[in-house]
Amino acid sequence: MAVMIAPSRRQFVAGTLAASTMLAGGRAFAQAQSVDIGTMAAGSSWYQYGIQMAQFLKDALPAGGTVNVRPYAAAVGNVKLINAGEKIQVGMTFSCNLRWARAKMTDVQDATAENVRALAGSLDQYYLVIVTKAGSGFADVSAALAAKKPVRFTCLQPGSLGAVTTDMLLRAHGIDEATLKSWGGSINRGALEAAASALVEDKADVWVQPAAVGHPKVQEIAYSYDVEWCTIADPAMQKMVDLGYQRAVLPKGSFDDMKSDMVYPGATTVLIVNKDMSDDLAYGLTKQLIDNAAALKEQNKALSPFDPKVAWKSENIGGVPLHPGAERAYREAGMMG
Repeated sequence: MAVMIAPSRRQFVAGTLAASTMLAGGRAFAQAQSVDIGTMAAGSSWYQYGIQMAQFLKDALPAGGTVNVRPYAAAVGNVKLINAGEKIQVGMTFSCNLRWARAKMTDVQDATAENVRALAGSLDQYYLVIVTKAGSGFADVSAALAAKKPVRFTCLQPGSLGAVTTDMLLRAHGIDEATLKSWGGSINRGALEAAASALVEDKADVWVQPAAVGHPKVQEIAYSYDVEWCTIADPAMQKMVDLGYQRAVLPKGSFDDMKSDMVYPGATTVLIVNKDMSDDLAYGLTKQLIDNAAALKEQNKALSPFDPKVAWKSENIGGVPLHPGAERAYREAGMMG
């Protein structure tokens, strides 16, 4: 199996140009000349999704319009930008982040969602995978925390689901970061490359990372290093579910050296926009997703769960309202009663 390497800066620029300068033209549903999609860092599944979706979403714009795939601002950050109507017009986030934002659970994340509307949900199935190097002694995370071991966690930057989940993982075990530090443990937060490198360079013991099947960076680490897939005790897993996650089963073989099914906290990706997006533009973008669902799934197996027949349902979009333009697209396609 080939090693999957995160794009270099040159590759990232090329990818952005491919999305923003080559993907122009198409039917005019709105006056917008460009749409910026907020994803995650280059090398992430979301960034890949953005590049793949851009080739279809461009057709919702007037001739000469562009779709720009932006490597920011992660799950929480994208909710904040969309809610404020800043920088991006479409954002990717997770169903659990929307539930927390809608409930104004600012003790969990500093984002609310009063201006957020959804285009489509359940695009995929994400797992909050927990990885350690083989032989580290931390493969049973719950046992390590129960023994008050000085676990050094590494995760994505603040504003990401990885960072929130690391905090939630501690909460599910009845502790917080201050308690962990009192045992000699720590949480290293950084960009995707830095978070993964901390594990393989022995600067951290446990990596907490949101990942769909085939996530490029997780696959690279699993292929290149001898790792173990950490477990969480059932009581702690149930607390994670109570906090807003799914109980998700990651099938064996999803990544290199994964020899058994793993149960992890789960979430699904949702495409969001601001409530002030024009109905015509929201309609056009959603129609492109509906019309090209099969092609998207063919291009990326991580998107295989995407089903426009249920993508509009409240439980699949984190409880936020569906944009009226998106609703029109689903109704015209015969997917809503």
